[in-house]
This record gives sequence, C-alpha cells and structure tokens, in this order.
Amino acid sequence: QTAGLISAKFRNKEVTKYYVAVSYSKPKKKKQGWIKGDMERTRRSMWKLTKSMKDPAITRFYTAGLGGLYPNRDKKKDQEEEEGCRFAKTLILFQPHTGRTHQLRVAAKSIGLPILGDPYYATSTIKGESNAKRTNGNERTFLHAAALHMNLNGKDISIWSPPSFFQKGESPSENDAEEEGGGMIISSLGFHSIVVDT
Repeated sequence: QTAGLISAKFRNKEVTKYYVAVSYSKPKKKKQGWIKGDMERTRRSMWKLTKSMKDPAITRFYTAGLGGLYPNRDKKKDQEEEEGCRFAKTLILFQPHTGRTHQLRVAAKSIGLPILGDPYYATSTIKGESNAKRTNGNERTFLHAAALHMNLNGKDISIWSPPSFFQKGESPSENDAEEEGGGMIISSLGFHSIVVDT
C-alpha cells in the first residue's frame, strides 16, 4: 500500500527532487536562481536550451564555492589553468521542476557551469584537447540524485543520499575533502527541508 502511495506521488509530480553536481568552472553571472527555456535537439543528437518558453524546462539552482577544499593549491598555477581548470571549483544544487532528457546537464552548461566528467556538454575552450582530458580523466559524470522530499499520510518525509564526491579517496580532484563534507556544504545553502548528516 505504501509503495502504491509513493508511486502515485511520483506520477502526480508531488515529490521534490534535489540533485548535486560539481563543476570545474566558477559562476560567471548569478550564483543562484532559475534556469528556464525550451529544449531542442542539436545536429549531434544532443540538447540545447533556447530562449522560447512554449513548454520550458524549469530548474532552480544554488551554488557554493569549493575553494576551501583545496587550501594547499598553488594560486598562481590555478590562475594559469583558469581556462581549462583541472579540479572542482563549484558545487551545484539543482531542484528540477520538470523532467526532460539531459535537463540538468544542459542547464548547467547554459549558466557556464558544465558538470565535471560530462562527455557531451563539458566542452573545452582549449583547441585540440581530447575528451579524456576535457573531463579531467574521470569515467563518471559528477551528477548525483541527492534527496527526495514528499508528504506521505500527513507526514513530511525527506530522504538524503550523500554524494560520494567528497568522501575520502573519491574526490574529483587530487585532494580529498577531509574537513568539509558535501553534506555540510549543501546544508549551508539553506535547504532546511533536507535532512543532512555530515
């Protein structure tokens, strides 16, 4: 019976979903807000966000800088590598209000924060750079379904699945985030409805 109720919640779009991603870029304009627009196929069978609003994909996003995770990095070297940065700079929290193919990956690219490890939308500005180098040599895309929130039988229920991005030995950079976990960063974004364990 409970499984049926939960299925109905998903079917009726009564479940709030949160996704976490990391990007090797920094926000160029706004650090939080809405990403809206219709999605169209490109010639390479990928997707792009357009300015039209006939049936838009809608995503809410928040960001947090990851500079504090890498206190020993060479700032001069970082500046030199700005165009093709090889480590995660920004944590992104997505709250999709629609569910379209590649919606979050396209949304991230549209605001200048391509997701680390994305082989399609994390395009490089460096001429002749290989796909493996472009994605930092990662075999996975650093996008994670982090949390669900729903009201079930009058009770608010939040389910939190911590991303492995910042667990020791699984950081998407050369360094491990030992003192500041992903849960702590997400909690600092002000999402009180998510139960976060750090």
